Amino acid sequence: MQTRASQIIFALAALIAVLLTNCMWADDEIAKKASTDTGNQFRAAIILPGVIDDHSWSQAGYEGLKVLEKRYKATVDFAPNIVDRDALATARGFAKQNFDFIIFHGGEFIAAAEAAAREFPRIKFSITTGHPGNNRNLGAVVQRVNESGYLSGFAAGLKTKTNRIAYLTGFPYPVNKEEAEFLKQGVKAANPKAEVIVEFLYTWTDTDKASKVALKQIAAGADLIIINLDHNEEVIKAVASQPDVFVIGWTKDQYYAAPNKVVTSVISDVSTLVTNTADLAQRGRWEGKLYRLGLKEKALRFAPFRGSLTPEQEERFNKARNDILIGKLDVGL
Repeated sequence: MQTRASQIIFALAALIAVLLTNCMWADDEIAKKASTDTGNQFRAAIILPGVIDDHSWSQAGYEGLKVLEKRYKATVDFAPNIVDRDALATARGFAKQNFDFIIFHGGEFIAAAEAAAREFPRIKFSITTGHPGNNRNLGAVVQRVNESGYLSGFAAGLKTKTNRIAYLTGFPYPVNKEEAEFLKQGVKAANPKAEVIVEFLYTWTDTDKASKVALKQIAAGADLIIINLDHNEEVIKAVASQPDVFVIGWTKDQYYAAPNKVVTSVISDVSTLVTNTADLAQRGRWEGKLYRLGLKEKALRFAPFRGSLTPEQEERFNKARNDILIGKLDVGL
C-alpha cells in the first residue's frame, strides 16, 4: 500500500511540476512579447503650431521627427496646426498613449509644456525655445540666437545701401528679443551707419499683416527686410515686388521664393535640435534644462549668397562666421 501511495504522490508531484513549468514558460513568453511590443521601442511625438508643408518652422520640426523615426526606428506621431489653448489637451492625448518624449515646437506652448510636465512626471518633455526647464522632466532646446542674430545682421549690414534694415518676427519671447539684440550688434559690426527697426507682429502666420508691415518699412526707406516668420514665402514675394529691396529668409533656404532677391537665409537644422534631445531622452540622460546648439553642432548654417554679395563682402562674412566658430569672436551666450 505504501508503494502504491508513493507512486501516486510521485505522479501527482510530476504533473504539478509540468504544469508549473508550462505556466512559467507562458508567463515568460508574455513578458518577452510585452517587452518587444512596448518596452524597447522609443515613442516620440511633436506638437506643431503650423502645417507640415509650410516651408518654414513647422515643416522643419516635422522633418526632424522623421529623422528621429528613421535613426532610432522610433514610433512617432505629430499634431499640426495646434494653437496654444489646445496644446495641453493634445499633450495629454499623447501621454495617455504612452509616448516617452513629447516635443512642444514653439515658444507659444510654454505654459502648456509646464503644465504637462507637472501632470505627467514620468514622461520627458521638450520645448523648442529659450526656457530654463524645470530641473526634472521638462527641458528646452534652441539654436544659439547670438550666432543666428549676429551673423544675419552682419550680412544685412553688408548689403544695405539705404542703411535702414527691418527685422520682422512673431512674438517678443525672451529668445526672440535676444536674437533681435544680437542682430543689431551684427549690423553695427558690419556697417556702423546702419539702423535696425524691429517689428514684433504678435503672429507667426498672418502673411497679410506681415506683408503690410514690410511694405510700410520699405516706404520708410528700408531696403533690406529680414523675415523670421512661418509661411515666409508669401511675404518674401510681396517684398521682392519692390525695386532695389532685398530679403534675408529664415529656417529654410528661401532663395527660390524670389531668386536674385534673397541675399541668404538663416537655416535652422531643426532635425539636429530634435535628434540631439531625443538621443539624450532615449539614453536616460535628459535633464530639465536649456540646451543651446549652433554652428559647432551643425544646427545652424547660412544659405549660399549666390552672388548677392561682392567677393569682398562675402569674405568679411565668412571671416566673422569662422571667428565665431573657433572662439576668436565672442558674441555672447
